[in-house]
Amino acid sequence: MTVMEELGQLIRSRPGPYASASEIGRWYERKANMLERVAAENGADQQIMMRQAEAAHRHATELLAA
Repeated sequence: MTVMEELGQLIRSRPGPYASASEIGRWYERKANMLERVAAENGADQQIMMRQAEAAHRHATELLAA
């Protein structure tokens, strides 16, 4: 699967306003994993993508701990 395909799936699967904290947390974890793969492939923006991935991981952890 290409990054664009994965990004499309991620966007289409974004949790709605009535999603549970665990559903949202799992979505953020998917987002973080995708951002890490993009960072590994894209040297120019690697630091930016890794910071975004780390933030998504932190947010997912907070939501899943609730």
